[in-house]
Amino acid sequence: LVIEHYQCATAAGSYVNIASATKSVVALLVGIAIDRKAIASVDQPLTDFFPELQDPAVDPNARHITLRHLLSMSAGWRVTPADMPPAHAIDALKRPMAFAPGKTFQYDNASSHLIGIVVARAMGMPLEAFAGEHLFRPLGVGRYIWGKDGDGYTQGWSMLHLRLLDMLKIGQLVVYRGHWQGRRVVSADWIDEMLTPHNDGGPP
Repeated sequence: LVIEHYQCATAAGSYVNIASATKSVVALLVGIAIDRKAIASVDQPLTDFFPELQDPAVDPNARHITLRHLLSMSAGWRVTPADMPPAHAIDALKRPMAFAPGKTFQYDNASSHLIGIVVARAMGMPLEAFAGEHLFRPLGVGRYIWGKDGDGYTQGWSMLHLRLLDMLKIGQLVVYRGHWQGRRVVSADWIDEMLTPHNDGGPP
């Protein structure tokens, strides 16, 4: 930290919704879960985490989606212009498929929410508890606010509230390729994977 300045005295301790930057925090948590062997790899099929995909109402092509497809926003589900996760996150699995998995980028908040559920199920604890123990505590982030959906799942796509100084720590963790003050928080290989383009992207 070189300098900090706020428009008012109370702003220094303000917790702000970091919105879609939440997705990058969740991606860091995926890497930590892989480091801890709770997730084998990003090429694991979602059927390993969501038995709900065996529901007859699910498009059979959705059973070929992997965690990598969610992380690169190329799962292939038909997305809506509003692009909001459904009221019940698991219903996102039942959306009709518009593209083969991995073929086409589509910005998809619901996919990011599902990633958070994957991590929670793999670790056997709520996403925010896992984050607190294995990401925030090592960084010295003592407090955070993270919204949940109506079913109690931590929002994987938004609603994480942090202070500006805490966001700085997360940024420095990435700059230092997963190291923080002499401690390995997440593998350097995972940081490299996160920062590697996996498709051409698209709007927005």
